Amino acid sequence: MVLLGLWAAAAFAQQRTVTLWRWVDELGRAHYTDNPEEIPARYRPTAVPGVFSPSGVHNPSTPTPEAPRSGRMELLEDSYYLEEGFLHVKGKVRNGFTQPVNQVKVKISFFDANNHFLMAETTLVNPLSLAAGQAGSFHLIVKQNDAIDSYTIEVLGRP
Repeated sequence: MVLLGLWAAAAFAQQRTVTLWRWVDELGRAHYTDNPEEIPARYRPTAVPGVFSPSGVHNPSTPTPEAPRSGRMELLEDSYYLEEGFLHVKGKVRNGFTQPVNQVKVKISFFDANNHFLMAETTLVNPLSLAAGQAGSFHLIVKQNDAIDSYTIEVLGRP
């Protein structure tokens, strides 16, 4: 009887699984919707679908897939915001190697509206050492410069 109840609960939870779309606005804020038509047109090309299940529902027969190894350091996400005269660039990286990487850094290069290089800064990733497949975060703060129009991020580190 208990097994039948668990099976029914799992079946009900699977029926309630919803596809959500995620997009990030120009201030780096994440937004979610179950209706892709609600996503502003300028963010639709970067919107990412995902699956949402009610918390606490887990199917133990379905293992969580391991992140594929790319053989390089990977930028997972980034965002930026301005605060009190400073530009903050934040993000997450992952070690895509099969071995640990020590002293992981990110190099952020800033460009003007004509794509001319302005400056580059580096910052360390937290934690400083990443095991294979492990993710870490970074947060770089530079003085606000009105000439900055865009940036690129390079993740630095090798086993």
